[in-house]
Amino acid sequence: SGDNDVYRVQVAEAGQLRVEVQGGSDLDIYLEIYDSNLNWVTGVNRLGSGGKEEALVNTAGPTFYLVKIGGYGYSFSPVSYTLKTSFIPVTDIHEPDNHFTQAGRVELNTAVEAYIFPAGDRDYYEIELPSAGRLTVYLKEVPGAIDGVIYLYDSNLNQIGWVDTLGEGQVESLSMDLGVGNYYILILDDGENSYSLSSYRFSADFVPLSTLDIYEVNDGIEQARLIASGEVKTDSFIYRPGDVDYFWLPVSAAGLVEISVSNVASNLDIRLELYDRTGNL
Repeated sequence: SGDNDVYRVQVAEAGQLRVEVQGGSDLDIYLEIYDSNLNWVTGVNRLGSGGKEEALVNTAGPTFYLVKIGGYGYSFSPVSYTLKTSFIPVTDIHEPDNHFTQAGRVELNTAVEAYIFPAGDRDYYEIELPSAGRLTVYLKEVPGAIDGVIYLYDSNLNQIGWVDTLGEGQVESLSMDLGVGNYYILILDDGENSYSLSSYRFSADFVPLSTLDIYEVNDGIEQARLIASGEVKTDSFIYRPGDVDYFWLPVSAAGLVEISVSNVASNLDIRLELYDRTGNL
């Protein structure tokens, strides 16, 4: 009566530790787990005399835990109990990546596998865009317990986009037209209160602006693209705030010049300007 047993359990990597204790029919087991700083982590006493008690602990890396076993209400038994521990590793080669300063560089157009583990885990990644173009971040193969969220930041750590639309276990995607430079991607669970022992996958897919808009770069008069009389130019974009597109039209004789812009996106208020050959408006 009043006897307590304490065991030390060493954990070599991130993962989930399971502790199970089975006592005799007259022993009401209580089980407590403490971390390496002797802080209480969890405790169980649910099933009464003869029941098997079980506790789970998620750990982010190498450490040890202290397991304390005793009889609730001073119960005891001459029959030995059985203590069993097991461990499921979570091997995430990108960890630690819980802050901008820990963000690992990932390649464009390449699948990345990682985990939201333990609860509250944040995964930061850095990408480099070699030119202006369209970036699409796909979050896929999302575990059922995870409601994935994607955030996108510029090189000054300003948030420039985010998406969280479809709920737990669902694919998410975020697409933006961006300029050359470095950007950061953050992936986490909405609420940051869930985790999974299964991995997710994501990719940062990039299409250069020169592929999307064959007339770029045409942001100045000196870069203006030729347009012939009667010709229709298609597949040109105002791909970012402040983008302008210049074209030049050779005119061989006096007459009326008529220019029109059509198929304009609903969020654009197009302004059309005409300059003479000396650049005067």
